[in-house]
Amino acid sequence: MKFSSPSIQFPENELAGLLDAAVPYVKKNRASSAILYILFLIYFSFPSFNVPLLQYGHFRITALMEQRALEHNLKFYPEQSWIGINDVNPMLLKGIISMEDQSFF
Repeated sequence: MKFSSPSIQFPENELAGLLDAAVPYVKKNRASSAILYILFLIYFSFPSFNVPLLQYGHFRITALMEQRALEHNLKFYPEQSWIGINDVNPMLLKGIISMEDQSFF
């Protein structure tokens, strides 16, 4: 006695139509589907590769500062100087924490 697997059916909507069309292609072309899946994962993993660079790198300009400079046609290019966390007023740090987490204090 031979059992056949039930066909996959999705609820009717636009995404369901795309998935219904993609399922036979994926079943027929498993190797190319696997390669596309791996490329998809690598493409969306690229931002996570920058985490160590952002964590340990010391940047002079933030993305917001660069955006503001481009908005003003680079006439005003802000500069910033980094200071240690011990040089920041402790009340400022507590204020920032309390803004982010209302239940902190």
